[in-house]
Amino acid sequence: MTHPRLGILSGSGQLVKDVVHSCEKRDQSYFLLGFEGQSERDFIERHPHAWSTLGKIGKSLKLLKEAGVEQIVMAGRIHRPSWSEIRPDSTGALWLAQIARKALGDDALLRFLIDKLEKEGFKVVSAESIIGNTLLAPEGILGDAHPDEQALRDIKRGQSVLKSLSCEDVGQAIVVQEGIVLGIEAFEGTDELIRRTGTYRSWEGAHPVLVKTCKVNQDLRADRPAIGPRTIELLSKAGFAGVSFESQGVILLEQEKLIKLANQKNIFLIGSPPDDKD
Repeated sequence: MTHPRLGILSGSGQLVKDVVHSCEKRDQSYFLLGFEGQSERDFIERHPHAWSTLGKIGKSLKLLKEAGVEQIVMAGRIHRPSWSEIRPDSTGALWLAQIARKALGDDALLRFLIDKLEKEGFKVVSAESIIGNTLLAPEGILGDAHPDEQALRDIKRGQSVLKSLSCEDVGQAIVVQEGIVLGIEAFEGTDELIRRTGTYRSWEGAHPVLVKTCKVNQDLRADRPAIGPRTIELLSKAGFAGVSFESQGVILLEQEKLIKLANQKNIFLIGSPPDDKD
């Protein structure tokens, strides 16, 4: 079976590697578009690739078309630059002007980008359509550590708050300790949320929980929430009890390593069914 050539808009992290590995396994032609200051150069340069920057939209589109790309997947972490760091070309300036007028949240911004890419003739697909659903979190407890009754209440509290905020296109993650919301993921991302809220613990023996979910009506072709071993390291260092993630919604990266590390750090992992998002 032949597959259309896949363009991988590459951030950093394991997901980019997983997408490439899946392409190689199923003999799908692929092309990596790396972004200066965002992508992992050593990995990108071992594969068919080109380099651009986040602001050079016209250049990026030209590179993808010259490479014969038909489908596009967005994979990996992208650290948002400040407006002053972006040096757009003419197409980038036009897109940025449209974004600025709309004052878009994260998901709306990604919907805007997907719409623009598809108007350019590309089909935007999800990472799991390439890899398969094996990366999506299962339901139930993974590993040896179990949440106590307080942690389960905090998980419910976090899910409820995220559901309320979701319609405003805010946050995929929240930290709760003994019913108190310590922080909600915003511009800084999950890693910084964990570091920040780890300093807010009300007493030394208190152990917050991290809750990650998808947003209501989120377009999961881009920015599907994910956790990996790095997340566990940060949770342990910040004194967290564990993490709840939406089953069949959140990606678990390097699952075997993730569970092994969580066991070593006594961090619970629980796949929770999604709250009613109707």
